[in-house]
Amino acid sequence: GGATWLSGQEGVGLRREGASSEHVAPYSATTANLTGEHEPERVTAAAVTANIFDALEVTPIHGRAFSAAEDAPGSDDVVVIGHGLWQRRYGGRIDLLGTRIDVNGRSRTVIGIMDPEFRMPLDYREARPTELWTPLALDLADLGGWGDRFLIGIGRVRPGATAEAATAEIERLRRQWVAAAHIRDDPEGRF
Repeated sequence: GGATWLSGQEGVGLRREGASSEHVAPYSATTANLTGEHEPERVTAAAVTANIFDALEVTPIHGRAFSAAEDAPGSDDVVVIGHGLWQRRYGGRIDLLGTRIDVNGRSRTVIGIMDPEFRMPLDYREARPTELWTPLALDLADLGGWGDRFLIGIGRVRPGATAEAATAEIERLRRQWVAAAHIRDDPEGRF
């Protein structure tokens, strides 16, 4: 919902300063155009941080997920695809791993294929699930403004911590950012 929208500044701040949370993984829900040897197709996609699959406790059924090095500006020419897309567009060919496909006019190497049951958190309210993942590749030197909330935030409570402690920590950070005039105060306590 509305409480999960984050700016790049907030996402990185939660990752750096959140002791009760692990795998804070902002991502951007989007669409992608696939072109190349097949008919052009528009699919539901997400630009994700490398740790999102850890946060969701999933791994690709074939290949692998993104590395931290691949989630950096200029090193982000890889893609993970959904099982349905793999079956429908590429005939379930296992040799697709390591080949390049055209995503939004850019050639990317397929490194992983997700489980057919995997869904992103917001997919449960959508008609079509996410079928393609690319690295978010946030530029830490230029995260944009605090009010530029284009990311969806998810995370996992660290083992040994409680949901209450994580919530209190997020609230403390929110108040700190309001006091520094980075974000405006929301009467409902949301970011």
